[in-house]
Amino acid sequence: MKYFLGIDIGTTSVKSIAFSSEGKLLYESSHSYLINHPFPSWSEQDPEQILAAVIQSVENILHNLSPQLPEICCFSAAMHSLIVMDKNGMALSPSIIWADNRADEIAGQLHKKNKAKTLYEKTGLPVHAMSPFCKILWLKDNQPELYSRAFKFIGIKEFIFFKLFGVYKID
Repeated sequence: MKYFLGIDIGTTSVKSIAFSSEGKLLYESSHSYLINHPFPSWSEQDPEQILAAVIQSVENILHNLSPQLPEICCFSAAMHSLIVMDKNGMALSPSIIWADNRADEIAGQLHKKNKAKTLYEKTGLPVHAMSPFCKILWLKDNQPELYSRAFKFIGIKEFIFFKLFGVYKID
């Protein structure tokens, strides 16, 4: 039996679904995780907890459809998360998710200085507190020690890929 596997890394849970080449649902698995708010307007998650949910979700499907393996795996994820990684592949920060607004003032300053339009034209991403660029600037200004230790700034999907496959890839 051929099947396809979709894995969605969402804001509050990972949802995995296996379906046949005819589009028939074969099995699904979902595992939730928490959003932490250590300060007002901050929204963070533990990337290791999300990784564990992804593994558990996929293992449930593989176990239930054994011995067959999927023909294709496809990942999707909530956008605009940011994780600071060190050179050894360890997360130095939680995943700062799209709902985090700590960089709101920085985004406002970029708009006020008329830099937002140029950044948008170069990147295609509107300047907003949720954008990784604004989060990185916030870290540089407010957590310079953490910023200086950064080897890479990645999102949750890249974190999962690195932990599963040992390489940094982005789509």
